[in-house]
Amino acid sequence: MRGIAFGILSAAAGAVLRVSVAAYFSGGADNSNAKTTVDKFAFPSDTRSTLGTGLANTSQSGAGMANSGVAGYAMPNGTTNKFAFPSDTRSTIGAITNSGWMAGFANTGVAGYFAGGNGSTVTRIAFPSDTITTTTALSGGRYYVAGFSDRAVAGYVAGGDTTLGDVRVDTVDKFAFPAETRTTLGTGLSTARGLGFGAANYGTAGYAGAGFSTVGKVTTINKFAFPSDTRSTLGTGLPTAKAYVSATEDTGVAGYIGNGDNENTVNKLAYPSDTISTLGTGFSVSRWGYQAFADQGSF
Repeated sequence: MRGIAFGILSAAAGAVLRVSVAAYFSGGADNSNAKTTVDKFAFPSDTRSTLGTGLANTSQSGAGMANSGVAGYAMPNGTTNKFAFPSDTRSTIGAITNSGWMAGFANTGVAGYFAGGNGSTVTRIAFPSDTITTTTALSGGRYYVAGFSDRAVAGYVAGGDTTLGDVRVDTVDKFAFPAETRTTLGTGLSTARGLGFGAANYGTAGYAGAGFSTVGKVTTINKFAFPSDTRSTLGTGLPTAKAYVSATEDTGVAGYIGNGDNENTVNKLAYPSDTISTLGTGFSVSRWGYQAFADQGSF
């Protein structure tokens, strides 16, 4: 593990440290069976282990988010699995109405959110009580969406397909913290697409990439600068066009992108250079449609 200094006044006064721990990728499916497997990639070595206890239910869709330093949440098909940090002990919390291909994002220390999937519902899980409510809905019913957040500022839900007509969209909805008021960015994704990933570098930028566009799979990664939400497109996208991808992040260091299409590779998006590499060790099993979250330590 490593420490990253945040808000240090002086050594004598005592440093405020965030010690990031690991990225987790849970569930998913190969071409025949859904999985309960949870793989863990330790920071900063990126070495992989597999948890002895996986998901409570098999999964090939859903979303993940985390209350960093406390617990990660993986929500496939209505059942929310909670993995306590650092023990990785699993429990389940009450079922929620979202199901299918939704987006997850969180405001660490306050609440986590699962958005869309089978409509416009945004479910809110309050930290640390795990009280489940709903909050402001998406601007329209969508599934195949991607999520990311700027801690303590806003959460974002990008792209997807409409639940009426299966039309792919470039829409990016923004939920301001803590009010959870929703607006829609004037500039959305560079192309309408779904089944892509979302990740963020808190305080700097959010990323939405890959997935199915109207002409097939893409490598494109869009970057939304915080706080202006100005969109650019990275000069280098993923090495190959992918869909069914999920991602999480180690703020200030990198985003971790788990490739779909029944592969076992993990790409690493280095911050702030936005360079792409591939981890030497991928998933323990080839799969697609997993849920990703990370323990980035206590903020």
